[in-house]
Amino acid sequence: MQQSDIDLNRKLEAEQLRLLRATADCDGRIAALGLVERELEQDKFRLTPAKFAELQAKVAQARLRLEAAEKARTALQRVVDDLREREALRLERELAARVLTEKQSEFNNAREILLLRRAELLKLQQELPGEEIRLGVLMRELAEARSRVGVMNART
Repeated sequence: MQQSDIDLNRKLEAEQLRLLRATADCDGRIAALGLVERELEQDKFRLTPAKFAELQAKVAQARLRLEAAEKARTALQRVVDDLREREALRLERELAARVLTEKQSEFNNAREILLLRRAELLKLQQELPGEEIRLGVLMRELAEARSRVGVMNART
C-alpha cells in the first residue's frame, strides 16, 4: 500500500469520526430543542409575555444553531462519501492491477508454450525429408521383397 493510500484511509477514518460526532451533536440539539419547545408550550400561559418572548428567541436561536450543525454534518457527509468513493476506486484499481498481472503471467506462459511447440514443429519439419527418404528406401526394399516372394511363389 502506498503512502497516499494510507493517507486516504487515515483521512477517511478521521472524517467518519467527525461525522459521527456531528451526527450525535445534531441528535442532541434536536432532543434538547424538542424538550424546550414542549416546556415552552406547556408553560406559555404561566409565563409573562416578556419571558415567553425571551424563551421563543432562545428556541429560534437553538433552531438556527441546529440548522448550522445539520449543514456542517451534511458537508461532512459529502466529504466522507467522496473519500469512500476514492477508496472504492483505489481498491478497484488495485484489483485491476492484480488481474492484469495474472493475465500477463498467463499470456507469458502461453507464449512460452507456443514457442516450444514451434521449435518442436521446426525440428520435425527438418527431420521430415530424412524420414521421407528412409520411407522411400523401405518402400523399395518392400517392393523388392515382394517381387522375390512373387518370383519364389512362381517357381514353386
